Amino acid sequence: MPATKPKGLRMSDEEAAHVTALLPHFPQAQSESHLNYLQWLMGHLCYAVVATVPGEKLHGGYDPDKLAAVLERELKPVIEFLLARGRLTSLIQPPVVVTTHDGNQVDASPVVLLPGFQFDPSAADDIDGLGMESLMDD
Repeated sequence: MPATKPKGLRMSDEEAAHVTALLPHFPQAQSESHLNYLQWLMGHLCYAVVATVPGEKLHGGYDPDKLAAVLERELKPVIEFLLARGRLTSLIQPPVVVTTHDGNQVDASPVVLLPGFQFDPSAADDIDGLGMESLMDD
């Protein structure tokens, strides 16, 4: 089946005004039409991530590692924008880094346990070796 090549894009006057306002921010776009293409392409790549129908080309045939690399580069500013405004879900959190008494920085991010996760109590068998005996005194 031949690919369909869109010749135009319908948008409201308000949406068209936003495209015009965005154009100076993207010097790689030579025109409003090219900017619309770049926006379409980003949406297309995001949709490719969820293209996982069994028996069909996974991710629309894109190499998953290359797709991830492109999306990482393109979406990082979006994620940072959302993060700065506290708009990320609890599933995506920045790491919490604390400085210990000896000056080391460690990741103190909360751990999210998945349903069915079983904690192994033997993991705490050598807690004295962590140098936290004073915290364990009654």
